[in-house]
Amino acid sequence: MFGTSPIIIHHNGRARDGDIGYPLKSKFFDHISNKGSGEKFRDFKKRKVWFPLPKSAPKAPLKDVSVVFYSNSPYLGSGRISLDYFGVEYLTICHSQTSYAHFHKLLALSEYAKSCESKYILYLDDFDIFCISDLSDLVDRFLKFDCDMLFQGDGWFWPRSNSPLAVEAKNFLDGISPQKSPYKYPNGGAFMVKTDFFNEVSEKIIKNDCYDKTNDQPMYSCAFKFLYPRAKVDYFCEIFQITPWTQWFEDRYGKLDLRIETDNG
Repeated sequence: MFGTSPIIIHHNGRARDGDIGYPLKSKFFDHISNKGSGEKFRDFKKRKVWFPLPKSAPKAPLKDVSVVFYSNSPYLGSGRISLDYFGVEYLTICHSQTSYAHFHKLLALSEYAKSCESKYILYLDDFDIFCISDLSDLVDRFLKFDCDMLFQGDGWFWPRSNSPLAVEAKNFLDGISPQKSPYKYPNGGAFMVKTDFFNEVSEKIIKNDCYDKTNDQPMYSCAFKFLYPRAKVDYFCEIFQITPWTQWFEDRYGKLDLRIETDNG
């Protein structure tokens, strides 16, 4: 759509919203798979979708970056499996072994960041994300945005609400976003942040007035009025690409044409 080459793909939302994301994911894992091994892993959504499991490479940390996943599942998701293939070291944090709630991600990351020694944190959800590179140019890409925190852009303001706080947050985000991008809203499932900045603002985000404190995404959206301009959104998918797409978007922005180029085309 924008002629950019994102390196982190996110097929978030309901399984039926994955008509673009699932074929991309299948092509990618078919390409990197340990062919002939027969080993597969299962997608987390309510579909009987299996992907071939690639070999893992010896792991090494990214320079200046801690890659962090949140999961309380005993199974690896496509995010961690893709980085296993590329040999990128990562950390998995968890707020609770017995329960899951979206806002747990923010609480756990806030605690982790206090002791993080890396200059940057890349936070990623696990089961509906996959990385298509070794992320070696991640910091260079991030620095081009001239910000302290960069969120993946989302086409949906979610969860929807007519509450005054939600309306205020949406109006603010609409007002600062470029008209030609559909990805106007921060998605809490994928972002990069300077560790010092996150330690400065995470408690403010948690305590800030929000229309839904059971979910990290509205907490980030409602906080954007004081995070901006030090926090920005990847409006044109230069790092992050979200895949859910509907006829509403196509009517207004055109067809979403995403391709993963491999040696075989």
